[in-house]
Amino acid sequence: MRLPCCLLSLLAIGLLGETKKPSDAQPAKPDSKAQVIQLEREFNGKRKEITLTVPGRFTNNESHLALRYQGIPKPVVVGELTSYSPDERVALHVSVAPPYKANPKTEEEIKTELRRFLEEDIPHSAEGKVTLLKLQMEQGVGYAATLTDKSEVGKPRPKQGKEDYLLKTDALVLIGDLLVHCTIMGDDVKNPDYIAVIKAIEGMAEKK
Repeated sequence: MRLPCCLLSLLAIGLLGETKKPSDAQPAKPDSKAQVIQLEREFNGKRKEITLTVPGRFTNNESHLALRYQGIPKPVVVGELTSYSPDERVALHVSVAPPYKANPKTEEEIKTELRRFLEEDIPHSAEGKVTLLKLQMEQGVGYAATLTDKSEVGKPRPKQGKEDYLLKTDALVLIGDLLVHCTIMGDDVKNPDYIAVIKAIEGMAEKK
């Protein structure tokens, strides 16, 4: 699986049923140089900011991508961030969408949109189905799901680089009236850097 280079539809993501995190997962190493990143965008003259704290050992590429969104005729600007672990074998991509009326507003609507987004990935996954996990958000509400690329199962995993990840975790989070789509790519959900990225997502907040 490869990290998406752009957000084709923030309101379409999916995995269902709820599971617990692995009890034997190793905690991420503490990082005294954690980076607090702000993803900004303006909407109706108001500036909105989402803060995201990632480990200091990660490298980050921030950008703003103009694209069409939910059938609205003119392009909108979406705040984006891609963050990589030192060996680039864990990647986090975050996109923040504007607060449109069409955004999901309840937990059930978030789950429905997430499932819809992942429908086309299911045939290419080893699981053959989607299982949703409720994120332990400090602010807002979010769900995530992880799929395994069956074409990568059994292959030796690269030691570094940004291509051909085994796993993809998609998360859809609603913080205030902002919709945030996160994609994590990696090879092992027990990898401390993978866990650190999940914690970063759960700790996202809207800056007041």
